[in-house]
Amino acid sequence: MEIAATLRAQEPAVVVVSRMHFEERLSPTVRDALWSAWVPVNLFAYPYQRDMFLFLPVDKGAELLSAPTAVFDHGVRLQDVAAFSLPGADALLVRLRWRAPDPLAASYTIFAHLLDRSGQLVAQKDSIPVAGWRPTTSWGAGEIITDWRWIPLERAIDPQTMQLSIGLYDSMDGSRLALAHPDGASGGDQFVTSLNFVMEPWNE
Repeated sequence: MEIAATLRAQEPAVVVVSRMHFEERLSPTVRDALWSAWVPVNLFAYPYQRDMFLFLPVDKGAELLSAPTAVFDHGVRLQDVAAFSLPGADALLVRLRWRAPDPLAASYTIFAHLLDRSGQLVAQKDSIPVAGWRPTTSWGAGEIITDWRWIPLERAIDPQTMQLSIGLYDSMDGSRLALAHPDGASGGDQFVTSLNFVMEPWNE
């Protein structure tokens, strides 16, 4: 019970748990507490432990979101985007918040691509939302989905020279979901923004 209470209070900065323990050894009470207050960010390969999950606290202010940043077909809304450079980590951490008016019939892979000024791909993270735990077919109507993207970097980057491209594609056939304008006209198949525009300080 003490572990569950600590998790619900979001007292640690991060939670790291092996896949083996998460799937086989955590009590239902602890697992429920983890899911209620934390969100999986990434699954790291780790010998002997069947990989490791990194969890960050659920943002309790997510319900205060305003107008969406972008709207895709089927009314899928990218509510907002934030990116963080982690001290000591060769990675970019990107937070995406999504909302759909109705449950989605297809499972979509979400992509976050880091592009240079010429549009060349520098780094990327394509995966089922929430480290594979919340496929789009599981989204509830109007539910806010916080989806973190851990993007490994092979070299240092300058946010002022980089763009971030975000979108969704069908996990079965690779077809992308179109970006829709408010007037209903097609707007391509990706939302692109300056990385510098969405960068925020990491305060954890």
